[in-house]
Amino acid sequence: MSDVESLKQEAREKGIPVMQDEGLSFICDYIRAHNVRTILEIGSATGCSAIQFASVSEDIRIVTVELDEERFEQAVKNIADAGLSDRVHVIHGDALKAETFARVEAELTELASVADAAAGETPASTSKATADLIFLDAAKSQYIAFFEMYEKLLSPHGAIISDNLLFHGMTAGYRKTYNYNTIKLLRKIRGFIIYLMANKQFDTAFHTIGDGVSVSTRRE
Repeated sequence: MSDVESLKQEAREKGIPVMQDEGLSFICDYIRAHNVRTILEIGSATGCSAIQFASVSEDIRIVTVELDEERFEQAVKNIADAGLSDRVHVIHGDALKAETFARVEAELTELASVADAAAGETPASTSKATADLIFLDAAKSQYIAFFEMYEKLLSPHGAIISDNLLFHGMTAGYRKTYNYNTIKLLRKIRGFIIYLMANKQFDTAFHTIGDGVSVSTRRE
């Protein structure tokens, strides 16, 4: 069992959600195919997905946000143990708070500044805070809020990928539930799907891979 697989297993045993392997492979393939270099992840959990994304290429830089303090600390440790602390920066905070957004923007600006200076393209002071890929994998009930808050940090040809849209098959009605809280969450997820379909600024493709992912790109 690889180190990442061990981390996934440990997270599952603690009841911490881990993205399904098919979904992770899909995103890693997307990163390769679209030459993604900067990733913003909303929902670090224990850092498993960020570690896998960073392993695609040494050129990849990641900013990831986690609300839960225990998971944040575990993510920092796991990323450090993987030797990726220089390329994966973990922020502890509520992604919907202005101060957290400001920290994310500052981190992305710094990454852009370093990249631009290395390429000799533009002065560091004009570097823009953008991500080639924004990955939403946090509180499903807040997906619309996450999308609307962070899409302004998306690079012109970037994508926003959202996970767990099938929610174990329940969203599509493949599995039934009578739990009130789960039903409320399913309504939120369905509302997000409708929001994406009606969004006039983005085109969205839906995939049944893993637990269901969407890929949203700006309309030309």
